[in-house]
Amino acid sequence: MPGLIHVKELWQDQAALDAHFASAHIAAWRAAWPGLGIGERDLRVYEVGAPRKT
Repeated sequence: MPGLIHVKELWQDQAALDAHFASAHIAAWRAAWPGLGIGERDLRVYEVGAPRKT
């Protein structure tokens, strides 16, 4: 799909993610969306287990 961007991030815990979303730089980023042509977002959170050897 043209213009689709996938962003993947790893957060230590929910509290760290919540702090990130409440930060000033994220508020500024969200405020810039209309001027950048960014419309909807589809945020999904996945729980990931501990890494293991294959």
